[in-house]
Amino acid sequence: MTTLPSDRFDVIVVGAGPAGVSAAVALGKSGHSVLLCEAAVYPGAENWSGAVYFAENLEDPGVFGPDVVASAPFERRLVERGAFLYNGHSLIGASLRSPEVFRSCYTVLRPVYDRYLAEVAREHGVVLASETTVQSQIRQRGRVIGVHTDRGPAYADVVFLAEGDASHLVTQEGYERDDEAGGPHFQQGIKEVISLPPEVIEERFGVDPGEGVAQEYLLRNATRNGRTIRLNMGGFLYTNRDSISIGLVLPLDNLRELFQ
Repeated sequence: MTTLPSDRFDVIVVGAGPAGVSAAVALGKSGHSVLLCEAAVYPGAENWSGAVYFAENLEDPGVFGPDVVASAPFERRLVERGAFLYNGHSLIGASLRSPEVFRSCYTVLRPVYDRYLAEVAREHGVVLASETTVQSQIRQRGRVIGVHTDRGPAYADVVFLAEGDASHLVTQEGYERDDEAGGPHFQQGIKEVISLPPEVIEERFGVDPGEGVAQEYLLRNATRNGRTIRLNMGGFLYTNRDSISIGLVLPLDNLRELFQ
């Protein structure tokens, strides 16, 4: 593995997801030297399943700007969003259809979208180091002055951690909150991506070509075998260009209780 192209920067950003790449491009556009470290082969490579992006912050002229966001390789622009509550017996909820309200909301496939944003960041002078794992921070007299990576050390006045849900370095460095409830809590998510022709998606959801829908669900205290279980599970559905994504998210403690 090659060494880093330089070992001194103004800022080192760890993680090239939406938070990390936004910070990196804003700093790069303001004239700072930035190293953006990403452990995956390229930004988004480990987030294959997609997401809904609310891109108002990305459209800020100090970050990517509206033109870059509008020309990005998104799947569909949202025109409708719904929220529903289900207790195992009845469903209640509402949805809002308004292209203007959701004009900055998109469904995206992250291996495509995140990689695009990272390439734009490189155009503004950001040094993108993919396949680079940050192993620890470097300290001097109690102050963070850089990071150790598997490609060698790098030094900067500021180290910005944007690891997202991986958070290996955050955990290792002891930055996770240790509260009375016993520290961090985790949720388990499951998602399935179902291929559908674009015209079928548009017919079933009542949208025009290029338009999309996102729906969110909350399932609370359902029953199983005649007893109430502490489920509190979330769900979501959204439309891509030629597929739909359906997923469930719930706390691991509740999952254990479900199968007792």
